[in-house]
Amino acid sequence: MVIFVAYEGFELIANAASDMESPEKNLPKAYYYSVIFVILLYFIIAVVTVGSLPFKGIATAQDYVLAEAASPMLGKIGFLIITV
Repeated sequence: MVIFVAYEGFELIANAASDMESPEKNLPKAYYYSVIFVILLYFIIAVVTVGSLPFKGIATAQDYVLAEAASPMLGKIGFLIITV
């Protein structure tokens, strides 16, 4: 489910093709840029998570690991914001 929701936006690119100027040129660019952006974003999230939590902490907080990773830098408020 998480993967489906995370990549739902790619469908929106295809649906916008009729509204684009020269879609044969701009549609591939939109896909490439969005895929590269998502890869970089996921990589940065992984680096920040691993950099701020020990592996034991990541294993313990499987379901809320991003909120736990925000906690050392942003405290309780960061944990709450990421959780929400």
